[in-house]
Amino acid sequence: MRRCSVCEYEEGHWSWQPFGPAEDSAETFATPGWHYRGFPVIPICEDCKKRVQMGDGVQFEYKGVTYATVDGQPHETPRVV
Repeated sequence: MRRCSVCEYEEGHWSWQPFGPAEDSAETFATPGWHYRGFPVIPICEDCKKRVQMGDGVQFEYKGVTYATVDGQPHETPRVV
């Protein structure tokens, strides 16, 4: 099992697909192996999953790019140079 991509501490027991087919990324959770094929999968722990579902902004990294959720949708964060 991989670590949570949000807190980077707990085990990621859920497959989160913030770039998936649902309109709201807070609805795109599945148990590992039951996610939508063809969309990125972010491992996430139970506590961070609850934060996303409550609308709290979370930050995660995918393929070297940092994203933050705003209003339930992931947005690329600007790079600090």
